[in-house]
Amino acid sequence: MTYSADRKRGEEVQVGDLVRHTAGMQLGSGLVMQVGESDRCGGAVVTVLWSSSGNLRYCSRPYLEVLNEGR
Repeated sequence: MTYSADRKRGEEVQVGDLVRHTAGMQLGSGLVMQVGESDRCGGAVVTVLWSSSGNLRYCSRPYLEVLNEGR
């Protein structure tokens, strides 16, 4: 089951979630490493360790889809 990372409060993307970028498959999937505070536009900056590059990169929460919740 997949769902948007921009969920209602208490269900937002969290550290340990497996995500993918909704704008394309070039980044592959990734593991959420850190979730920042919401910015003035209502989106949080999320740090993701991407499988395609093995690098940490920042992404805006509305562009992420959660593939699997971390526990």
